[in-house]
Amino acid sequence: MADKLYSEVAVRDIAVAIRDKTGSTAKYTVGQMGDAVRAISTGLKTEVYTYNQCRSEVESYLKNVTYDPADYTVSSIADYVQTVSANRPVGVSITMQSARTLTIVDGYTGNSVSQPVSAGAITVYNCTPGATSKFVLADSGGNIVQQGLIKPTGTCRMINMLNVDNVRDLGGWSCDGGTVKYGKLFRGGEMYGYLTDDGRRQAIDMLGILKEIDLRFASDLNGRTESGFGGPVEMLWVDMTWNDLAYQKDSGNIKAIFDPLFDYVIADQPTYFHCSAGADRTGVVALVCEAVLGMSQSDIDKDYELTNFYSGVSTDALARRRNEQVWTREINYINTYTGATFRDRVVSLLLSCGITIDKINAFRAAMIDGTPAALSAEIATYSVTKTLTDVTVSNGAASVQQYQPFVASITPTNGKLIESIKVTMGGKDVTAAVLRGSTDVLRRAVRAALTKCTSSNKRVYAIDGQSYVTAITADVGHEVSSVKITMGGVDVSAYYKDGIIAIPTVTGDIVITAKAVTQAPKYTNVVLSAVNDKGASMPYQDNYNLSSSGAPQSGNGYVTTGFIPLAGNVTNHIYRIAGSGIEFSKSDTYSRVAWYDANFTLLKTVMPAQRIDSSQWFPVSIEEANTAMTFQPTESSTNVPTSAAYFRVSAKGKGANLIITLDEPIE
Repeated sequence: MADKLYSEVAVRDIAVAIRDKTGSTAKYTVGQMGDAVRAISTGLKTEVYTYNQCRSEVESYLKNVTYDPADYTVSSIADYVQTVSANRPVGVSITMQSARTLTIVDGYTGNSVSQPVSAGAITVYNCTPGATSKFVLADSGGNIVQQGLIKPTGTCRMINMLNVDNVRDLGGWSCDGGTVKYGKLFRGGEMYGYLTDDGRRQAIDMLGILKEIDLRFASDLNGRTESGFGGPVEMLWVDMTWNDLAYQKDSGNIKAIFDPLFDYVIADQPTYFHCSAGADRTGVVALVCEAVLGMSQSDIDKDYELTNFYSGVSTDALARRRNEQVWTREINYINTYTGATFRDRVVSLLLSCGITIDKINAFRAAMIDGTPAALSAEIATYSVTKTLTDVTVSNGAASVQQYQPFVASITPTNGKLIESIKVTMGGKDVTAAVLRGSTDVLRRAVRAALTKCTSSNKRVYAIDGQSYVTAITADVGHEVSSVKITMGGVDVSAYYKDGIIAIPTVTGDIVITAKAVTQAPKYTNVVLSAVNDKGASMPYQDNYNLSSSGAPQSGNGYVTTGFIPLAGNVTNHIYRIAGSGIEFSKSDTYSRVAWYDANFTLLKTVMPAQRIDSSQWFPVSIEEANTAMTFQPTESSTNVPTSAAYFRVSAKGKGANLIITLDEPIE
């Protein structure tokens, strides 16, 4: 038999054609190809399903809305959200000819999911849009009884993961040098305890998720360390607390989140990041990723607002709009960083948190389907100066790059102990923030937070193992109301007594918090006990004075008290009238006092202040520095009733400042 000549490329093309027709992923030898072709010719057809997996209202929003990054006063999402929970994708209905095992192979990622199905219609979700996926229905022997191609269109890839809300792929958006790849990063809501078996198959088999980043509170995890997906998925937990980039930077969360997230993507480990609803904290993480990839601000805003197709826009609490403070706060914060573009400013933020430009570029290369340009960064190099006495430092570097860590161990020599360590950066003392490890402390810091009081001991440190004593003295006119002392973080307030703090043995840093308050008056202001003629409380009336009939009359700049009770109906008291801005003088016509019976009827006549000291029949004044007037009726003061139930006073000034006492000095 003569040898047959054939092209190896042509044979491989035949194998590809067979797989296209059958939906199989099998590999064929040349001898197997004939049977494979004959199987096709027996009538096993390839079904083709083309459909838009993006809901019409979502697609309309994405197509028709373009936001101006210079104007964050508007949002258009409310015009497009028609129904709540409309952020799930459209699926394709396929009628299974018989009860067999269905396998779906994603045309973009190559991931596949298999499960038994019954005869009849099923709905298939989550195939990557823009790619041709395949399905085969096979019997127990592996023979294909039904096959087809699935061709979803639309770019926004929302994910159907039963019982889990607001899930979508970050892929499909235009970005630097191409489009964001599908199947790398997924965002959504909490899945632990909600995920069904089918949802888990979709997540692990179809989406290929290998990493989970949980951004919620520690209390939400309740001690759990395993991923909500179970199986091969590993979980990283970072408590974001709330969606505020300034807080995330200060707390170290930006590096804690994006260093590993970028590593996962670079290592081709599909990652699902989430909070509770997949909206706010999740939205901030998505914002940073999308900006680094060079997506437009308009598209970043729209991806944030897509959550509204899940939550609805009926209330401010539910809606997530680009023109609300919770979102514009993040945009404004990013814009405080240097850079010609929004992307560059986010890169500057990440660099300032210690994430390298090399890692950022590697993340972009792994995430972008296209040819993204490599980004550069101006990173400063700082000198490291060491001034050492009887100690050694493990890190001999003389310089360090901006934003990168510098780690060194400090060890005493010659059997000595380290007395002090001081670290400065840019001239600022950062010792407390950067020093770690075991130290033998000879000096303990003394910090005092004092309000209206002073400490007699002005030293800012105490010697470890020795005593510490100080006196706490209130400012003039004040009295100490509270003193709290901690030492090494432990409350030792019991060491305070009678104005003295006496700590017998210092074992930790001392914090003294003391507060003095204004001393309470040592007198009773009887103005506050005044009533009206119905017996209801009425301390005073501003802009009134006493008429000659004993009734109040209009008098601008004056104050008239209500009826002030006199204990035991006795009028023979020392009356003191005082207060800031209060004038009660003999030269003023309407500085007056009147006495009344139990029925609020005037007794005798209203007494002007000018009558005081005028004769033996009227009260006599008593010279006092702290009052506007002090006077006392005597036994011969017959123009003052000997008994009365109430009295009233009118004087110049404001009622809020008026003080009147009976027999009590005003100090």
